[in-house]
Order: sequence, then structure tokens, then C-alpha cells
Amino acid sequence: MYSIYFLYVKLRYILILCNSNKSIFLINISIILNFCYRIIMFVYFYKTIFTYFIIILIYINFSVSQDLTRQDPIEKTLYFKGVSGESHYYEPRELVFEVGKLYKLKLINNSDSKHYFSSSSFSKSIFTRKIQVNFKSKKLAEVKGIINEVEVWPNHEIEWWFVPIKTGRFEDLYCRVEDMKNGLKHSEMGMQGVIIIK
Repeated sequence: MYSIYFLYVKLRYILILCNSNKSIFLINISIILNFCYRIIMFVYFYKTIFTYFIIILIYINFSVSQDLTRQDPIEKTLYFKGVSGESHYYEPRELVFEVGKLYKLKLINNSDSKHYFSSSSFSKSIFTRKIQVNFKSKKLAEVKGIINEVEVWPNHEIEWWFVPIKTGRFEDLYCRVEDMKNGLKHSEMGMQGVIIIK
């Protein structure tokens, strides 16, 4: 790029020295080189501006992005209810979540038997941050990693912290525990539910 500029300057210097009618050829070359130099400088200038623009966009993208698991959680509660030999159910029977938001789902067992919260479709559609085990409002333990189902014993609770990453309607929420009195599965006695991720 700069070699064209120096060639242009040398030709101009020769033209000034020669200053004759025979220098028309050199004048034409000088004009062409001047035009080429201006085009190259124009392209270089906009290439530089474009490069800085991309760098600024990358910086803005990194500064705006956030860790989705570090946002304030939206708290929801699901109760396990029922009486052995009679009925078992989730309350509420339908849970609704939104993609990209952190949730703290409290699973509270207010019944007289253990229960499962099992939905393979749901567990494949979320990122689990942790399962927190509580006893008398005190944290006992945290479980991290991929969780497919949880079991909660009578009069206990856990917290499932997660971020939904896939939308869908999941109708496979159920409890597979057998009733202690009649031998039926809790799902057959009404313990089924629906999870919707928008």
C-alpha cells in the first residue's frame, strides 16, 4: 500500500522536473496511481472501522451475558398429599415454568407415605443447579449433577434448583411407589401431573 504511495510521489517529482509535453504518459500513470492509492486507503480505513466495530460487539456480548444459575430464583411449591389406602395426589397437579429462568421448586411431603417426583421428559429439559435437602428449615445437604427423579419421605421437604432449557408439555409426572395398604401404585390412585415449560 505504501509502495504505491511512494511510487506516486516519485512520479510527481519527475513530472515537476521534466515539465514537458513528453510527460503526458507519466501524468496518466500518476493519475491512475493516485486513484489506486485513494481506493486502497478507503478500503483500509473501512476495514479498520469494521474491525473495531466487531471488537466492540464482542465486548458488549460478554459484558451483557450472565450466568443463568446465579439469578434470583422464582419459588414454586408442590405438595405431596394423600392417605394410605385412599388416595395420593400432587397439589397443584400442573406446574408451569419459563425457559431461561432460575427456579427453586420446593417439594413438600405432607402425607403419611414416601413419594416420587418422576418425569423423564422434564428432567431432560432442564439444567439442574442442585437439590437441597432440608430438615426443620435447616440445610442438611446439596446434591449436584443430573437428576432424573427425587424421593421425599413423609413430613420432609427438598428444594430442586434448576433452569428450564427446552419448551414442551410433559404429561409423564407420576409417583411409582406402591401403596402400603392396597398394593396399587400411587399414580393409579391419582398421583399424576403435568409440567409445562414455555
